[in-house]
Amino acid sequence: MVHVAPNLSKACSRIMLLAYVAYLFFQVKTHHQLFEAQEVNYQSLLFYYLTVIYINIEYMS
Repeated sequence: MVHVAPNLSKACSRIMLLAYVAYLFFQVKTHHQLFEAQEVNYQSLLFYYLTVIYINIEYMS
């Protein structure tokens, strides 16, 4: 049981991270009119989020 808790915690955190990324993607796609007035560099934004996800995955491993 001692070794199960860290693995379960990591699995739950990954699931929550994926759910959050899916939520962000959904918000950007369905509410695109909110973002049209602003000039946003989506490539930089995507790079930022991918970097955050990568660091979290590497930290959890």
